[in-house]
Amino acid sequence: MLPLFLAANLSVGYGVKFGMKAVSQLGYVLVIAKCIEVLISIWMGYWFMKEVPSWKTWIGLVVIIIGVVLVKQK
Repeated sequence: MLPLFLAANLSVGYGVKFGMKAVSQLGYVLVIAKCIEVLISIWMGYWFMKEVPSWKTWIGLVVIIIGVVLVKQK
């Protein structure tokens, strides 16, 4: 499992690096990276530990998305 976590973390790090070249706004890149990281964590929990995301998990993700939209509005 450790090699998969290492690969996931490296992917997020390179995503931030290359995202900065594409978008040139760190705020947007970090928000997208964190969202991808949360989704990877949920996926790995399901895959390795057979944790089925409950409705509370999905409500939490919706709250995060709403928060990001509210903060990033002009």
